[in-house]
Amino acid sequence: MTIAYVITYKTVVEQSLLDHIEIENDDTVIEKIQNGNLALFEVMIRKYNPVLYKIARSYGFSHQDSEDLMQDTHVAAYTKLSKFEHRASFKTWASRIMINKYL
Repeated sequence: MTIAYVITYKTVVEQSLLDHIEIENDDTVIEKIQNGNLALFEVMIRKYNPVLYKIARSYGFSHQDSEDLMQDTHVAAYTKLSKFEHRASFKTWASRIMINKYL
């Protein structure tokens, strides 16, 4: 198996997961994650990375620092996912975690 094939295959699988997440609403996906389908959390990360990146950059953080803040936010969101109550969207919830905890 060549490296190009592995990368292409991984990209196709990731795109398939992203397509899946677009079809279902976030609340349904979060419920699946809370019920044990932890692989879907990576899809949520990929879906909302651009939003979190823009927030960090808007506060004047460098590219690298923004990447670090995104990662820290995802870890915090993952550990608090059982407390997610669906009162706000996942996007808003994750954004508030970043802003409240790190900015």
